Amino acid sequence: MASSTVLQTPPAEPALRCRLVASGSYCEQFAITPIEAQPGHFNVRVASWLDNACQPLAYHTRYRTTLDVQTLARLHQALGALLEEAAQAA
Repeated sequence: MASSTVLQTPPAEPALRCRLVASGSYCEQFAITPIEAQPGHFNVRVASWLDNACQPLAYHTRYRTTLDVQTLARLHQALGALLEEAAQAA
């Protein structure tokens, strides 16, 4: 009987990771990872996990989308404007 091996390229490491919530055994994280097959595009993901006895580190993707560089730049500008406004109000 012949056997076959499927070789997969490991996924790219996130270019950015940001822990959004860390409360006891529950965590949420925002990550942006470049898509190697589509230069200039990024996988954007919000994931959570709960470390419990039944399913240690049960990992769930809460939201995922693909954004291009121009969209990430608009998001950057919008977040910058929001933070600047919040700083002025404080």
